[in-house]
Amino acid sequence: MRITAITRDHIHSVFAVQQVSARYGNEEIDDNVALTVASWYASSGTAGRVLAQLATTGTCVVEELLDDIHASRPWADTSLQHKALDMLATWALNHPSVNDTAGCTDQT
Repeated sequence: MRITAITRDHIHSVFAVQQVSARYGNEEIDDNVALTVASWYASSGTAGRVLAQLATTGTCVVEELLDDIHASRPWADTSLQHKALDMLATWALNHPSVNDTAGCTDQT
């Protein structure tokens, strides 16, 4: 499954932190917050490669993103950073583009 962010804009980290704090456990983060959080852990190394792809292009394979989020957890130093990664994962799993069936046909 592929995810594609509706907006490709990043926001200031302060606003991303505020949204993570306010919405944790209640509602999904916005696309621009997801891209900003992904940029925090973006790397050209083994961990962070898919996060870099998401942060720069706004699209990636969901399963690869979830693996990359898991691999990036050691670099999350605070509970807020762990919450941000949690919210990025749930954003990816629940994003409308993942469940978009437009253009699919029933083969039964």
